[in-house]
Amino acid sequence: MTEQDAYWSIDIPGLSEKQAGMLLEYASAQFGLRGSAVDPSIWLTRHLDVGTVEAVVRRLSSEELDSEEESTVQGVRDDYSEWLDAAESAGPT
Repeated sequence: MTEQDAYWSIDIPGLSEKQAGMLLEYASAQFGLRGSAVDPSIWLTRHLDVGTVEAVVRRLSSEELDSEEESTVQGVRDDYSEWLDAAESAGPT
């Protein structure tokens, strides 16, 4: 994969919707980049490492997991459950 083929992202906790929009405008004006702000009350955005993705794919494929992979998948499930609970509590925006 070349640098131009790469799809980089930036995760900046604590941004307001307005600040996210301002950063997008800046990136567009300064670098000619286009992007989108992702509303965390609607979308769960997660950056997964290779090992996590492999474990989740194996679990979804019903392959046998070792104890470390099982723990990884459990952590992902817990994160997803927590996000769903928070999204339900927040209600529609």
